Amino acid sequence: MTTTTATGKVYLNYVDQWLDTLSAAESEDFREFAEATPSTIEIWVYAGIIGYPGSFVDLSRWVKMKFRKLNRREILNSEIAALHSDIQDLRMAITSGEVKGDNGCARLAALEKELRSHIETSDRMNKTTDKRGLILAGADRVMRELSSIFKDDPQFAEPIENAINAVWAKIYSDDLDAMLELPAIDSVSVQALRQAGRIPRLPQMPGVSIDKFFMSNYRAEEAAAYAYAVGVAYEEKRRRDLIMSNLRAEEAAAYAYAVGVAYEEKRRRDIIMRAKARAAERIAQAIAEYRIR
Repeated sequence: MTTTTATGKVYLNYVDQWLDTLSAAESEDFREFAEATPSTIEIWVYAGIIGYPGSFVDLSRWVKMKFRKLNRREILNSEIAALHSDIQDLRMAITSGEVKGDNGCARLAALEKELRSHIETSDRMNKTTDKRGLILAGADRVMRELSSIFKDDPQFAEPIENAINAVWAKIYSDDLDAMLELPAIDSVSVQALRQAGRIPRLPQMPGVSIDKFFMSNYRAEEAAAYAYAVGVAYEEKRRRDLIMSNLRAEEAAAYAYAVGVAYEEKRRRDIIMRAKARAAERIAQAIAEYRIR
């Protein structure tokens, strides 16, 4: 949308027209800030501080037209999507046998590690951007409320405006990312405090030992109990084997005695049978010789 002023100057957008209403120093500072700042929201907040009355859409279009900025978040998200697609394709290739198992697993681990790194970077970037936006939006709201409260009082309006500009200059001159980081929390464990000298070690009482309370003594007692149990089990097994061997000896002796008795009975029975057989033979011989009629 073009705008023509009474002097005949033509503006292609509202932001250029608004910048001409500022002083040369303010206009140059705003252009430098817009060129160096990647966030359009921060540019809009800064513009509101110096009195920008237009809309956010006009300012966003002006920034995109004047300053080509690299959208790091969009590039990172596209890289994450591409890595996820490559991982899926590689898994299918490993399953189908197009890629060897060991080589495919190594490549898959490398891609997954890179994907996790990209996701962590994206999360960190989103959190940082959200924190910056919240801080700047809160500061802008406070300063706007102060300006609206004292706008009708000429005694305080100008000093407050100067103070607001100084505060914003201080905010953007400091490292806001460093301000967003939480301070490191020192370890508060007993060992760390003792090493720092905050908790002195108590002197040892003479004649008193605490070795029996340590895990090493417990392990020794456990090993001794295990060895005793093994010894008891071995002794029981030895006695049981001795009893079984005695029982086997008695059984063998009884078996041998029974075999001897059976053999003796058979021997006597064989003697009797042979005597009977000889007697029958003599009777038959006598009959044959007519000795018995």
